[in-house]
Amino acid sequence: MSDYIDEEGLLKLIKFNELSRDITRLNWSWNDNFNSINKAQELMVREQKLFLEISEYKQRMGDRISPRQKKDIGDTIEGMEKLVNYLKDKIKPSELTINALSA
Repeated sequence: MSDYIDEEGLLKLIKFNELSRDITRLNWSWNDNFNSINKAQELMVREQKLFLEISEYKQRMGDRISPRQKKDIGDTIEGMEKLVNYLKDKIKPSELTINALSA
């Protein structure tokens, strides 16, 4: 029973994987996408919502989350951190300034 994966946790992992895919696509097509900064902003909002969801899920489920599922979620969070760092490396300071002025 220690490998039990509940459906809600699995759906959260799927959402993270979909977001990871979208961030990876943006990283790969950064120079070909004329709207990269806005897309990056959209993805970061999605990421923030997902982290809030996963925190609420962990708080609510507590010890009922299996060790395997905890590890899967932890690995996913680590992967997201790496992807966001890659994305951050794509943004040039001039883009940050221009984006802040237009907001």
